[in-house]
Amino acid sequence: MKKAVYTLILGVFISIGCGGKQQRDGNVEVLFKSTKVYQDGLFNYNGNSDAGKHIVYIYTADVQNNSKFLFNEVDVRYSIEIELENGNIINEEQISGILKMFNFKSFKHWKPGEVKKVQDIHLLIPIKYVDYPIAKITVILNYQCYDEINNSSTNYPVYKDITELWKVAAVRVQNNEWDMDTRNNWDQLGLQAHLNQH
Repeated sequence: MKKAVYTLILGVFISIGCGGKQQRDGNVEVLFKSTKVYQDGLFNYNGNSDAGKHIVYIYTADVQNNSKFLFNEVDVRYSIEIELENGNIINEEQISGILKMFNFKSFKHWKPGEVKKVQDIHLLIPIKYVDYPIAKITVILNYQCYDEINNSSTNYPVYKDITELWKVAAVRVQNNEWDMDTRNNWDQLGLQAHLNQH
């Protein structure tokens, strides 16, 4: 079995401030900052049929609450957004359908300055999108924060551009190069539970 080849990239996420402003660029306060990244990349999975073939995004990191608030609960919901060259947007609901309901992690009592491990985030992208004219592909980590002390809730989306990673993975699919080709091998990355969940 060919050893898995990973396209890895380390980076700092850009987040947005309060008030519902969606800000993807510029100098903004990073409210949830990755302090150590363990896994951050794409790999190609060859299932038993065309429907089972995916390009998979995987992410695990230590993340710090950079705010001054103690959050009673934080739900991290994650998704993919594809922007086509004609300007059309393909969202997570179109990509994953009902399966998107499984794409979240929950954390309790997240204190200011505290670091928690956000792990086993996996997003499955069907290989049909390799043939699409993609201009940009973005991973969105939406931190939904509940502050019991101040009786408030706030969303902090974090956007990550993985377009260059996607280009490399897409070429490898077109060349029939796969990192994984049997379901048993998913255990090597802790992905089997995610597959069963879906």
